[in-house]
Amino acid sequence: MTALAHTLPDPSPVTAPLQGTPIFFPNGLHGFPEHRDFRLQSLGMGRYCLRGGDGQGPDFLAIDPASFLPAFRMVLPPWVLRHLGTSEVSALTILAIVTLPREQQGQPTANLQGLLVLNEGRGLGRQTVHPDSPWGVRTPIPIG
Repeated sequence: MTALAHTLPDPSPVTAPLQGTPIFFPNGLHGFPEHRDFRLQSLGMGRYCLRGGDGQGPDFLAIDPASFLPAFRMVLPPWVLRHLGTSEVSALTILAIVTLPREQQGQPTANLQGLLVLNEGRGLGRQTVHPDSPWGVRTPIPIG
């Protein structure tokens, strides 16, 4: 847990300009439908910070599932590709939202059923739900 927590950028004052790639989610995110504008910042090693575009949140820690699950594969329906303005999955960034544990000894987890699919070049994103996925909503992320 500490390794992930220490890689987060220091909170910046609201007056500081947000950095990162602007990403627009036309449908918002599950639980946050009114929030559509975000900024994606790479933290390195397949980790990202998705920050509310107005600098007031919500902010999310996200991870590339392939960075800790080499066997991870995702099949996207053609309508998702069209929605994001591409015909190639390779043009997309696929991320999972990370939940950090409440207790010191806990392990961070990734939601691999509610994935973020991003076309960074076009600045578009969509959260896709995969209820039949073999991966869970609380897939442990190895640390250390």
